[in-house]
Amino acid sequence: MRVTEFETVFTNGITEHLEQGKLYVNEKLKIARHLCPCGCGGLVQTPINDGSDYSWQYTNHNGKVTLRPSIGNFSLPCKSHYYITENRVEWV
Repeated sequence: MRVTEFETVFTNGITEHLEQGKLYVNEKLKIARHLCPCGCGGLVQTPINDGSDYSWQYTNHNGKVTLRPSIGNFSLPCKSHYYITENRVEWV
């Protein structure tokens, strides 16, 4: 089932068992994780605001998360490509 909006779950560790439709964010460890919103079940992990060339800009506005740039799951069979803007999935 394709996800159009995530529910944010703020964590203190690395959540091992992820649920579809939830965006798990650990601000201390600077990581966001979720299952691909296309429904394929692929794990997507993005480093956030860690200063590296491979991290995503992360903003939290009243619990609604925005990640930039877009997320391209080109290593997954589905090849999904989307933005997350205030928890909404915007397909490219």
